[in-house]
Amino acid sequence: MKYMDTDIVKKRARIIIPVLVFMVFLSFISAITLIALGNTVSSIISILIIVFLIYEIKRIKSIIPPEPADILAVGKYGILSTIYWYNKSGVWKNNKMIFTWSDVSDIFIIRTWTETNRSTRTVLSTTGEFLTYTFGLVRFVMKNGEYIDIDRVVDPETMVSFIKKMYIKSNF
Repeated sequence: MKYMDTDIVKKRARIIIPVLVFMVFLSFISAITLIALGNTVSSIISILIIVFLIYEIKRIKSIIPPEPADILAVGKYGILSTIYWYNKSGVWKNNKMIFTWSDVSDIFIIRTWTETNRSTRTVLSTTGEFLTYTFGLVRFVMKNGEYIDIDRVVDPETMVSFIKKMYIKSNF
């Protein structure tokens, strides 16, 4: 059985969210202690850390769709970006479904490009080799004539071919 990307994300969230909650608790205790000691600058910093951690907890919970899905597209700005997911039901934007496959009449690639990034150093690879990724702008044409463009689709040629064969094959 193939595990979908949301399963991996959910496993990571089950670890990260309790750690962040514990950090909120520690920051809250330190803020109360610093206020009691009269150190207002440090207490304000602790409160700002609490606000940031609570925002991160909400953000992590808001990007995971309720059912297993694979990543379709990832924004350029990491955790603050929008993530598009797909599964047998349709396409999701973060944790909200934006359309089902029965709504789609056609799908095609508008443009593609490549980006080269240096890999992070790991125990096995200390060279920091360069990795090249292909991204694309994919247009989903709906049966009602409207269209939805999704930017930064990972490996667009393979993705469009797979989606046409698996999910909208009856439309062609």
